[in-house]
Amino acid sequence: MDAEEARRLIGIRPFSEFDPDAFPANLPLAGILQNDTRVRSFQKGQFVVREGDYGNSAFLVLSGEVRAILDRLPQDLLGRGSQAKPSIFKRIARALKTSPYPEARPFSGQRNIRGKASDPIFLQDIPRILESGSRSAIMGEGELFGELAALGRTPRVATVVAEHDGTRLLEIRWQGLRDIGRFAPQWQRHIEEQYREHGLNSHLKATSPIDRLDQATQKRIAEGTRFVRFGGFDWHHEFKQQSAKVAAADRIRSEPVVIKQGDYLNGLYLIQSGFVRVSKKYNYGEKTTSYLGKGQSFGLRELCFNAAGGQPIGSQSTLRAQGYVDVLVIPTHLVEDHILPVLSDSEKRELIAGIDPAPADRPPSKDGHAKGKSERGISAEMLEFLLDHRTINGTATMLIDLNRCTRCDDCVRACASTHDNNPRFIRHGPAFDGIQVTNACMHCADPVCMLECPTGAIHRNEEGGQILINDFTCIGCSMCANSCPYDNIQMVTITGSEGRPQYPLKIDSEGNIVAEQTWREPFRKATKCDLCADQATGPACFNACPHDALARADMRDVGALAAWINRT
Repeated sequence: MDAEEARRLIGIRPFSEFDPDAFPANLPLAGILQNDTRVRSFQKGQFVVREGDYGNSAFLVLSGEVRAILDRLPQDLLGRGSQAKPSIFKRIARALKTSPYPEARPFSGQRNIRGKASDPIFLQDIPRILESGSRSAIMGEGELFGELAALGRTPRVATVVAEHDGTRLLEIRWQGLRDIGRFAPQWQRHIEEQYREHGLNSHLKATSPIDRLDQATQKRIAEGTRFVRFGGFDWHHEFKQQSAKVAAADRIRSEPVVIKQGDYLNGLYLIQSGFVRVSKKYNYGEKTTSYLGKGQSFGLRELCFNAAGGQPIGSQSTLRAQGYVDVLVIPTHLVEDHILPVLSDSEKRELIAGIDPAPADRPPSKDGHAKGKSERGISAEMLEFLLDHRTINGTATMLIDLNRCTRCDDCVRACASTHDNNPRFIRHGPAFDGIQVTNACMHCADPVCMLECPTGAIHRNEEGGQILINDFTCIGCSMCANSCPYDNIQMVTITGSEGRPQYPLKIDSEGNIVAEQTWREPFRKATKCDLCADQATGPACFNACPHDALARADMRDVGALAAWINRT
């Protein structure tokens, strides 16, 4: 956007209502609009956002109208396809027809054309969708939508399409939303009110022991809750650049501090999104003891101890943001007035058990490093390894016990026989203390690979939660592969039934799809582990391992992870 267009935007609502003098000279409102927004024009029926997608921007309607379809649409209309389990007969037929060539697919199955990330994608049959009784709402000039998903890195809750040709929207990156909110209180209040009304109440209702409170009390707590953000929204790009160049100790020190050990706790901390490292002082550094993710809380034991009287204590641990973290802070007085009274005496005793009012650093070990199991049953060194590599993001991380693995590659062959004669993972990756984190899709809790996919081809499966790629709508743009911080998505050349590379397709004058072999490069598509979502028996790699050396671990379940690591 040029400077002149940015100045014109300042003259329309809501920007005309902001005080330009409230913005600092080094970050003026015009500068934010010029660098963090763009004007986009949409045609009738064109997708603006899709329900279930992860986005990083909000939209302001400048002219025209958009329609938000509130009911869930069929996955194929959103470009995702379905993952129905094949019958036993179809599985046998597929096994008999397996091609000897990797990624061999018939031309008839390649319905898409080589495209770019900017190619428009349309929702078909809008009249039929509306006639079926689907709930929808029209949004017009001056209305803002998508800000909650953009700031909280949460899935979109509705599908929005342009209602007319030439609909103009202002797309605002999350950085712009954040910066405007810092200096325009009414903007920040609007966003927070939206979240309190639509998101915060559901979060509190799912958090123990707040879920025991009546609705009126939960509302009072929601009204007093503060929102705090740490880290960078696009942490994955920085992580890929630093992971091989920056020492682990330096990476830890660079992680944003949420609260420091010994500091006064001004409330109960709820993790709304992302992960935090929990550590304690040890010698001249810190020892990682645990990590927390979405839905977990910190600080209740300290607040409970202080409420009991005696010498107040500060935080017993340091919390550091892993990437991008949203934290909800419930002030201490609300915790003491409403949350602590619902706890039984036995629950309070269990909470404060083991708290040392005057903690001292543990004496140095002979080699100067922390030893033994952490608070979560995993060694501090192993926890630090998992956190340093951001492995905690995975819900199905592929782990190999190198002490049991015989390198027979049965897991690789099983994967290849299930997926177009091409394995979806590489038996390689960082390892520590005999445990290897293999280069296979981890099906992340925070799937940053989905942020920039233009067609919705990469998506989270509604049934099992796996991250999948719809082969028919993938246009080979490489956006997902470039975004994955773990290099677990590969771009592969698609071949025909004779093993020859396929080239991008075109549509002839009669509307038929034909091969176009005048392109310089053959057609490529994104490929990765899909956890064998279309197989009734589950992941082939896991089932094929003859030595019980392989696991697909949900890193949020620390107890199960510790049990697998510490097994004999």
